Amino acid sequence: MKPIKSRFTLVEMLAVVAIASILIALITPSVQKMLFGNKVDQCTSNLKLALEQAQSKAVASRKYVALILPTDHSNADAKMKTYCKSGYRMAFVKKDGETYKFANWIPGSEWKNPNNGAMLANITADSPGDTASTREAWAETVKGNMTPAKVKGKPVKLSDIDLGGVSDPDFEALGSESSKSCAIIFSPYGGIVNNDQPLYFTVTECKYNGSDYELENTDNFLVLKLNAITGRITYFDPYAE
Repeated sequence: MKPIKSRFTLVEMLAVVAIASILIALITPSVQKMLFGNKVDQCTSNLKLALEQAQSKAVASRKYVALILPTDHSNADAKMKTYCKSGYRMAFVKKDGETYKFANWIPGSEWKNPNNGAMLANITADSPGDTASTREAWAETVKGNMTPAKVKGKPVKLSDIDLGGVSDPDFEALGSESSKSCAIIFSPYGGIVNNDQPLYFTVTECKYNGSDYELENTDNFLVLKLNAITGRITYFDPYAE
């Protein structure tokens, strides 16, 4: 008995291709959402770890340690643009009256956490309050203020850190318009300087297209809370009961 050969007509093949195309179109947004959601988790986790390391380094060394968080990419060198709005690096700084002078990068530290699907979209010292309604209202305000280079509250600006005559190519690579960048400075006692209220860091989905940043989905965000006095960093969920 001869085996039956299966043959597809051109119409049937086109139908299979059409169905496959529809399925791919339906699945792609879900896959992208899953991937970008993971990027938000990863970016937030990395930022939390960096803040913890900076705080720990300040206490252990009995020195002022700044976590540099560049947020303005407009005039940054090409090699630095991808680190703006999500990257960081630790540096020792020296207190000089009311200002802080750059001393040197922490030995072994490098720029980390390049933008790859998520960014630091907002830093604020505005309190969310203690009730569910005020926290939800606070979250909606934060979502409305998510925009590249948005920095609220009173974090120390990067321009407030004086190079003090030190010539450093990586610091200067941040660009001449670095006033929108910021540094969170931990004191030798573990808290942060120039703030007596908690700071809230919001991370959300974002794409870097090679020249600019595009917000993707501001409904997907995570928030870190930094206690200004103790330096403790925790996750903060404004929608938690």
